[in-house]
Amino acid sequence: MATIEKIGTFTDAWNSEHELEIGLYRMSVPDFNKRAVREAIVNAFSHRDYTKMGRVRISITDEGMTVEPHGRNPLLADVIKKGIDEIRHLELVLSLASCQPFISRNDVVNLLHVSPARAYMILKKLSEEGKLEPVNKGKYAKYKLLNEHKKGEV
Repeated sequence: MATIEKIGTFTDAWNSEHELEIGLYRMSVPDFNKRAVREAIVNAFSHRDYTKMGRVRISITDEGMTVEPHGRNPLLADVIKKGIDEIRHLELVLSLASCQPFISRNDVVNLLHVSPARAYMILKKLSEEGKLEPVNKGKYAKYKLLNEHKKGEV
């Protein structure tokens, strides 16, 4: 685990933050979610093929970050990437909800650049997990962050 922590400190140096503005609200969003990066590194070490010589490769470019174990299973790698994207989407929605009184499906569409159906599924998942509460129902439903998940605890 010490190796993974050390790698995390190296990747932090390349993880710049950008201001995201939605309406009157602003929030700082890093290029790479720290928890997702850590999970990708742990998965690379735990899912690599140890019967072959090779290294875990971490590459940071203008297009993003890639974490590749030597001899990985490509199907497993695709599943892991989808899981990381899901974590990042949920965290971004919770961050947005902590910055304003209510969020809507349209706010999530604009934040994540996903379809309205996908935005609805994300809001529904966060509601089922007890992190967001629907204020009204229907196509124009609004959601609010529950008190126990206010800023600092997201």
